[in-house]
Amino acid sequence: MIPCELMAIELLPTVRRQTAMFLSSKGMSQREIARIIDTSESAVSQYISKKRGKHRNELEKLVRDYISRHYDTGKSFSANVCSLCMFLRKNGKMCYVHKLTSKISESKCDECSMG
Repeated sequence: MIPCELMAIELLPTVRRQTAMFLSSKGMSQREIARIIDTSESAVSQYISKKRGKHRNELEKLVRDYISRHYDTGKSFSANVCSLCMFLRKNGKMCYVHKLTSKISESKCDECSMG
């Protein structure tokens, strides 16, 4: 699995949910949030009510902390997702995410492209 694939499959639902919650806390409407994260208003409602998106406590905290500190409302959602991915890779956290989500064995970890 390559980093973009891991991001799309495992992290994007959490990123969307945490972004929706963050933007909602800043006073944005569900319609505005839906436009920003390129989803429906009903999906935003489900993200905010925690009925949608992956629920892994460790990932939730990691993504929530990043978004609360680094999310740039002047950039597109896509650019923010790419910035998060680069941050995770530079800080060795992508490997941590990969281990959490795939149960990869330590012996295979040296072969990984997540670092």
